[in-house]
Amino acid sequence: MKPLLWLDFDDDEVDALLAVGPVSGADGHGELGALRERVCRAVPRLSRFAGCGGWAARRLTVIRMPAERADEHLERCADVVFRLGAHAHPVVDGWPFWHRIPVDPDRPANRYGGVGYNDIHLDMVNCTLPPRVIAFLCLEPDPGGGGESLFVDVEDVLAELSAGASGRDLSGLSYAEGRFSGYSAVGEAMARIPLLSDAEPRLRFTGKADRGQFSAAERESFAFVESTVNACADAVLLQRGQLAVFSNLTVLHGRRALGTRSEHSVGTRRVLQAYGIQCQKQSS
Repeated sequence: MKPLLWLDFDDDEVDALLAVGPVSGADGHGELGALRERVCRAVPRLSRFAGCGGWAARRLTVIRMPAERADEHLERCADVVFRLGAHAHPVVDGWPFWHRIPVDPDRPANRYGGVGYNDIHLDMVNCTLPPRVIAFLCLEPDPGGGGESLFVDVEDVLAELSAGASGRDLSGLSYAEGRFSGYSAVGEAMARIPLLSDAEPRLRFTGKADRGQFSAAERESFAFVESTVNACADAVLLQRGQLAVFSNLTVLHGRRALGTRSEHSVGTRRVLQAYGIQCQKQSS
C-alpha cells in the first residue's frame, strides 16, 4: 500500500474543531460548504482534504486524537473531520450515522460482529453504488490485544494478479453474495458480481463469498485471488482516539481475530463506523 498518512491532532486543534458547531442537517450544498469552510479555518492544514472526494483520494488516513479526551469530544471531532471530505450518509436502515460495530460471541466467528477473523472484503459488494468512504473511530481497543484492522490497496492486488496469473483468465469470474434489503443511497442489487471491472471498484472482492457456487476451476481461480489479497494486507492496530478514514472503492478491509475472548473483552471493545456515499452534484 502507498505510505499510510498519519495526522496527529493536539488538544488545541481538537478544541478548535469542537467549536466549529453542530453538523446535524448539513446535507445540502450550502450547508456542507459552510461547514467545510469553518473546519478549514479552525485547522488550516485540513484544507487539502475538503470536498466530497477529499478522503477517498487519500486511500487511507489515520488521525490520532488525544486519548484522554472524553468520548463525546472524540465522536464530535471525528464527525466534523469526516464530513469535511466525504458525503456523509447513513446507508443501513435503523442504524445511527455513527454506529457501533458489535462484538457478539454467539454470531458466526467470521461474520459481521463475530469475534474471529473477519475476511477481507469490499463493503456492500453486491450494490451498484457501494459506499465511497468508510471511517472507523476507536474508543476502546480489544483488551486482549487483537482485532487489528487489515487494509489492502486494490492497485497492489491488481499488479500482483497481473504478474502471477500464469494463464488464468479471471476476466469472466463472477459470483453471488449477500442480501440486499434495508439499504439506501447505494444503488441497486447485483444478482451477479463481476470480480474484476474497468471502472471503480475495479476489484469487487469479498472473502465471505460462498465457495460452493463455483466450479472446480472457478474455485481455484478465486483461491488464487484471495491468497493475493491476503498477501497484500497491511495491519493497523487502532488505539483509543484514532480515526481511520479510507476509500471503500480502492482499499479492501478486514479484521484479525480478537484476542482474549472473555466476557470482559466482548463487552469493552468499542469501534464506531460511518459511511460516505458516492458524491452527488448538489453536495460536491
